[in-house]
Amino acid sequence: MAGVRSFHALRYAPGLDLSKAICPPFDIISPDQQRALYERSPYNAVHIELAYDDNGSRYERAAEALHRWRKDGTFLRDEAPAFYLYDQQFEREGIPYRRRLLFARLRLEPWDRGIVLPHEQTFGAPKEDRLRLLRPLPPDRTPTRRQRVRPARRRLHLRRWPDPHTPSHR
Repeated sequence: MAGVRSFHALRYAPGLDLSKAICPPFDIISPDQQRALYERSPYNAVHIELAYDDNGSRYERAAEALHRWRKDGTFLRDEAPAFYLYDQQFEREGIPYRRRLLFARLRLEPWDRGIVLPHEQTFGAPKEDRLRLLRPLPPDRTPTRRQRVRPARRRLHLRRWPDPHTPSHR
């Protein structure tokens, strides 16, 4: 069984305009989009996720941005450990999508035990890039989506969780 625990999240401070702070995953950001995200806000996550590369210093620049944001109060660590529900709604090609994910701390397991399985095919160069980014950063810098596909009866059914915007009826 996978070791799943709560954790102390590092989040943007309340009051920060998140629409200016978030960015897509690093591997789908074009150079033009990277420039636009940099210009959108000095606190846009692209400064960490895909920092500009000046003579191989991209990873150090990302670590400096994270350190600076923690020091100036842009990022705050939650006092109590928790599990976090992430509710994402978007539309693509006219089709609405909704993803509900649970963020938790996950103990890594040896591949051959079959406890933690990949959710997608990954390639060497992007994995090496993320590893090089993680080395100078704290281990909680970026979430990795995990899905446990068996056994089904033990799966967390996020679709059944109540909508936080709907009044509960007790």
